[in-house]
Amino acid sequence: MWHVYLKLGILSALASSLWNTINDCDESFNYLEPLYFISSNESAFQTWEYSPEYALRSYLYLWTFGWPACLLKVFGLPAWFKFLCIRLQLSLLYAFRLFPNEPAERASFGIIFCVLGLASPGAFISMSSAVPSAYGASMTSLMLAFWINGDLFIAVGIVAFSALLLWPFTACLGIPLAIFFLVKDPKRFFAYTIFWAAIIIPPIVVVDSYYYGKFVFPTWNIISYNALSAIGGRSLSQLYGTEPLMYYVKNYLLNYNIAFVVNLIDVALMAFSPFLLWNVVFFLQSHKEERFLFPCFPCLSIMSALVFCPLLRIPRQKTSFKAFPPILLIVAFVVTFILISLSRILAITSGYSAPMFLVTHLPPPQTPATLCIGRDWHYFPSQFLLPDGNEKWNVAFLKSAFKGQLPGKFAEGVGIISATRTAINKFNDMNREESDRFIDLEQCNFILDRISPPGKNERQILDRPADKTNYGDDGLRKLLSTLKRAFYIPFLFTKDNKWITIGIYNLGK
Repeated sequence: MWHVYLKLGILSALASSLWNTINDCDESFNYLEPLYFISSNESAFQTWEYSPEYALRSYLYLWTFGWPACLLKVFGLPAWFKFLCIRLQLSLLYAFRLFPNEPAERASFGIIFCVLGLASPGAFISMSSAVPSAYGASMTSLMLAFWINGDLFIAVGIVAFSALLLWPFTACLGIPLAIFFLVKDPKRFFAYTIFWAAIIIPPIVVVDSYYYGKFVFPTWNIISYNALSAIGGRSLSQLYGTEPLMYYVKNYLLNYNIAFVVNLIDVALMAFSPFLLWNVVFFLQSHKEERFLFPCFPCLSIMSALVFCPLLRIPRQKTSFKAFPPILLIVAFVVTFILISLSRILAITSGYSAPMFLVTHLPPPQTPATLCIGRDWHYFPSQFLLPDGNEKWNVAFLKSAFKGQLPGKFAEGVGIISATRTAINKFNDMNREESDRFIDLEQCNFILDRISPPGKNERQILDRPADKTNYGDDGLRKLLSTLKRAFYIPFLFTKDNKWITIGIYNLGK
């Protein structure tokens, strides 16, 4: 069966790498942009988290997934190709961690686990994502695999790696492992924990202190900002939006559809899963984001496989007739799951790919040019996707109705290390608008903006359509804007949804 898993893994990795959209502006501005800067020393955005004053993000983490960008620079390959290679290696890591290391008699578990883990919309959007929670999903799966196989030394190391370098809150998923290990062998647990901490923490401190120009441990800084502020009554994470309790339930249904419903059946199984603890913690937080669920997706796949596998243990006598109904039920479940998942994936790629398409199809400038973004700043994918000649592009913000803090820029012309050790823009940790982020309309050569009427508290930057002389039909692209967008249904998806039009304005300068 190994070759089947391999083919499924490569197929899923390629699909996500090529067609997944950038679903969260945090991925663009907090991970892809700083990676673009430290790998190219060209103009890129710097968020307040990368200001030496706050130092919430780890540069070492950027290198754990961004090394292809540095390697391919030697060969003079374009930035978009580096972007695809970064995505592909992230996707392959996500896909290959699904390969079950188990005997043939448990092949049914492996098949169900791999199909759910590779075909789900949650896997599609997370496997090629650069956010730490997506990387954490891969590590969660590996941790569970090593735990199940009895290799507790590696399992503890994976939890330590995830919590100390990727995202400290993934430690929640390791608590059941810690309890299990403490009961079984507390001395060995503490020995393993100290060993892995001694291995992982020093490189983080050394690399990030070098980039920030002072002694820092970003993991502690992010815990202090998020968790300790909440204990102190400030709850700073709420500055970036709040959602009701049902937000995560809806996201689980979108990303795992009937598999999520099936998991609710076996309450006892859920009670002993890291899945329950994770959701207790994050459901209670007012600030909710879809990417916070990524580390739980492997747990859903495992629990679904464990729910169905007992159905295949029906005793076989002279005939396999008794085994037929359970197999039929499982096949029906898997086929339904795949069809619903495919519908959701097509809805994502059909309805939200416009910004990436438009940016990649800008004409390569012969002279320095400025691309401006206003009310749609959060749609900007990354400077990795600007056409050849990235060094000639400047991306800047126009004033809009958004009143939060926008990213600044890394200092240019001073070298990478000098730029990461200073902040040329003013930053704050309260999400307050900073006026030094904006330029005037007269300084723009191109503008990424919607052509549809502006929404509440928005203003349309220009009153003319996107220039179709230079781009033809590629200058305009449709983008979804209403709730009838969850799943792709042929004919109805295009007809019944309310679309907005986004385009590239060419100011002819």
